[in-house]
Amino acid sequence: WKLHAAAQLSQRYARKIPSRLQRIWKASTPAYVRPLNVQLNLSATCNLKCRMCPYLEVHTSERLRFMARETMEAMLPTIREIGRVHFSGAGEPLFHRELFAFLARVRLEIPQCVIDLTTNGTLLTRERAAQLLRLRVDKLHVSFDGLPGHVEHIRRNVNGAKVMDNIRALAEMKRAQKLTTPTIQINYMTGYGTYHDLIEFIQLAHDVGINEIQLLEMQPATAEDVQHNLLNDSQRDAQHTLKTAIMLA
Repeated sequence: WKLHAAAQLSQRYARKIPSRLQRIWKASTPAYVRPLNVQLNLSATCNLKCRMCPYLEVHTSERLRFMARETMEAMLPTIREIGRVHFSGAGEPLFHRELFAFLARVRLEIPQCVIDLTTNGTLLTRERAAQLLRLRVDKLHVSFDGLPGHVEHIRRNVNGAKVMDNIRALAEMKRAQKLTTPTIQINYMTGYGTYHDLIEFIQLAHDVGINEIQLLEMQPATAEDVQHNLLNDSQRDAQHTLKTAIMLA
């Protein structure tokens, strides 16, 4: 690698690279770097008004509301090549009336495809949960920050306890059917004081049936927001809360 890098800087170094090393380099370097995942922006419509959301104006757009079926069909060859697709959006994907048709289409055309779905959890009824299980969605990402009672100050219009009940119902259905998927992951944004909820949230996650928690920094963030992000809050308590949460998890 060092020889190759040097060769890029000056042609005179290239003569020093053994021919065998050149052959190895050419054989191991792909023609292009293939993406690891295809993310589809399914919906711009949302029922929440989160404090940190950069898409609040997009939510009211008529032009950008939902991905068209034709767009989804056009993406299938790329999804087939990559082998992993993440249904997400500037809004809430579960508002898209054809979401489950899209999921079924991918599962039918590309049976071994890894399918992820991000949601705020508010529309995750038992009927929709059953569909996710039937279509073998691999991972469900739920955006949720802090304990119920606190998250409502960040994700405005959300009912934190109701979202936890929705996740609990999905986890119970998964256990009843002896399924291992979807993995239920919480995308936990650390900001607005949510760092201090971490220890209690670990126990709640265990009780509800959540499998993973991904800690996210506040993005986008104002200077005021950054004062209470993961880095600064963890430094203030010498990472005690973070270390304890990791140990408990």
